[in-house]
Amino acid sequence: PQRGRLREHWQFNADIFGAPTGQGEIEILLLIINFLESFGAHAHHASLLLNDRKIVDGFFTKCLMIDDPSKHKVYKTLDRAKKISSENLQEQLQNVLHDDQKIQATLQYLELSCFKSLAKFLDHNNLQQEGQELLDIAQKLTSLGLSPYLSFDPTIVRGLDYYTGLVFEVFDKHPENKRAICGGGAYGNLLQIFNEPALAGIGFGMGDVTLTDFLETHQLLPKEIFPDIDILCAYLTPRAESLAWKISNDLRKNDANVELMLGDQKPKKIFQLAEYKKHRYVIMLGDHELDSGQLELKNTSTKETFPLKIDSSLVQNILQKLR
Repeated sequence: PQRGRLREHWQFNADIFGAPTGQGEIEILLLIINFLESFGAHAHHASLLLNDRKIVDGFFTKCLMIDDPSKHKVYKTLDRAKKISSENLQEQLQNVLHDDQKIQATLQYLELSCFKSLAKFLDHNNLQQEGQELLDIAQKLTSLGLSPYLSFDPTIVRGLDYYTGLVFEVFDKHPENKRAICGGGAYGNLLQIFNEPALAGIGFGMGDVTLTDFLETHQLLPKEIFPDIDILCAYLTPRAESLAWKISNDLRKNDANVELMLGDQKPKKIFQLAEYKKHRYVIMLGDHELDSGQLELKNTSTKETFPLKIDSSLVQNILQKLR
């Protein structure tokens, strides 16, 4: 229906349960940054926007003094605060809060733009306890050299109600793709939905569509998307299937990376796949190889072929060529 949102997508998800306070959060955030950096991304490509639901809940309770139904409505307003006009924002706050002082306090909260201003806000509103964990996480991430990525964003509250602590989004900085790449947060009550004891958890989800858009926008999408495969093993006739399975399985037991083409194939298709995926070697098995008791191991780069006997030493001889 729109850029970054298709009718179907695959989602990568990672969660940690039961970690000590603040430590699972650091590990998950490091995982995200390391993952993006593995594609060549850096802080000028994306921001890590942080907030904490404890801060927001404390602000609602101690400063705005609103009930749970009102909290829910204000949460929804904060979640879309950057997507609507200031007039619309104030109108929505007026419909819920009905108090100019509370509206102004909320607007002042939304003006917070860094951890320094957040610390002052927490001190001024007696929210030090609610905000200490987020400040500690930011300090630890800074000590790990990630400060260029970090931003405090008061509008990051995440829509799902089960978040109870840190909430975050990774946001693309490119003007042509200004959107969240992934998001998540910490939750302490999720397992209670399944009648299990409360257990601290932290996790995030990342869709393949938003990730691909991010990588394409910044020209970071890998040209080679296949793993390094040592050997492509294929068979030309059903009679050679059993031997192809045995050779592939024995090589894998010896830590060789082998792709077995399933079903009998034509030589042209076999070499097309090997060239496309950049396999190092190709083995083709057919009636001729079975009858002669000998096969050829072909180097796809040099085009050199190595005749090898199909006997008990075959696998070790192939492994020697791989080395």
